[in-house]
Amino acid sequence: MFWFTLSLIGPFMYALTNHMDKILLEKYFKEYGVGTLILFSSFLSFLALPFLLYVDPTILSLDLKNVLILILVGIINIAVLWLYLIALNDDEASITVVFYQLVPVFGLLLGYIFLDEVLTKMQIISMLIIIIGTSIISFEIDNENKFKLKKKTIGLMLTAALLWAFESTIFKVVAIEENVVRSLFWEHLTLGMIGIL
Repeated sequence: MFWFTLSLIGPFMYALTNHMDKILLEKYFKEYGVGTLILFSSFLSFLALPFLLYVDPTILSLDLKNVLILILVGIINIAVLWLYLIALNDDEASITVVFYQLVPVFGLLLGYIFLDEVLTKMQIISMLIIIIGTSIISFEIDNENKFKLKKKTIGLMLTAALLWAFESTIFKVVAIEENVVRSLFWEHLTLGMIGIL
């Protein structure tokens, strides 16, 4: 029972942050839009930098190729956040975030294609269940009791999920070669710098 309860903390915190994002967009940033919330999110990345530098003082001795890849990861992260916030601004949080369930599906496929990872039978079945579930939520019933496809939300969130899976895959490639702390430092530095720009 303890482990089951413990496993609910992650999804609960994730749902809480999604609803907080929705409240911020509707109540506090309605006039200024999605860009302002991205700006604040980018600046918060700077808070992690001193801690990461303390944990691994050799952070700056990273291969230039890997630094450029991690800068790309940071840029993709901002794109994911932007797509998510636009979708969240137009639709309900409970519908928008469901599409993030596709991130592991895309991640497994990208890992299979680029990292030579093996897909198990259980993973394939799980992927199909997730795809069916997100397909069901892609429809809404309009005033005339007809099913209507949420094209804008689907397009934004499918792109966000695919980009998130892609950046996670390339982050993993660098983190395996270097280490996680160094990789996180350069990713967060890029996020903060984009906020300044």
